[in-house]
Amino acid sequence: TRIRKLEEGKLDGIILASAGIKSLNLENKISLTFTVEEVLPAAGQGIIAVQCNKNDSAVKNFLRNINDHETEVCAKSEREMLKTIGGNCETAVGGLALIENNNLKLRAQLFSDTGSKSYDYELSGGISEALKIGKSVGEELLKLAGSEFKKK
Repeated sequence: TRIRKLEEGKLDGIILASAGIKSLNLENKISLTFTVEEVLPAAGQGIIAVQCNKNDSAVKNFLRNINDHETEVCAKSEREMLKTIGGNCETAVGGLALIENNNLKLRAQLFSDTGSKSYDYELSGGISEALKIGKSVGEELLKLAGSEFKKK
């Protein structure tokens, strides 16, 4: 595996999710942990989503009771940003929405198609504006990147 290749000197370095490393009881192999200020996560990272049949009212009521409203709002804002730029799982983009004092802040970073340039944008507003914030951040990233990023 990659850890073995690293230990054998076949890799200079590797970036992996710490959760996976910890689940393998290999946390002693972690030499550096990035903060979200240093490396933005992909939109929706760390969010647990549950789906159910749209006609199953009992399950829907249960899920409504365990849903975390702030996480839902953040996820919607991040997903709206992705939708606006035409992002998918292969798009080099990071995004993180956080709520503090009833204020939502969405930070995002989009990389050019070549990966040589990056474009950052951040916008804050009320929680009720989550979708509008996501769309505005996506639109601004597209403007900043111009021809360096082709909307998919």
